[in-house]
Amino acid sequence: MGGRSSRQGTDAEAEEPEEVAPATCIALQPVDRDTGEAIEPDEVVEGYEFERGQFVTFTPAELKALD
Repeated sequence: MGGRSSRQGTDAEAEEPEEVAPATCIALQPVDRDTGEAIEPDEVVEGYEFERGQFVTFTPAELKALD
């Protein structure tokens, strides 16, 4: 279940604070699913796969109009 376990004890027992790792900045780079090669940001389009391998794409203006 992946949750935290709880300990039962008396109120006199002090729980030690959990050590938290510092935040890390990550960058997501789109890659070609077949070759694993990086895809440049200007090559990325937004769209919808309506059948396997069949896509319809949208321009930024079309996406904004959907809001």
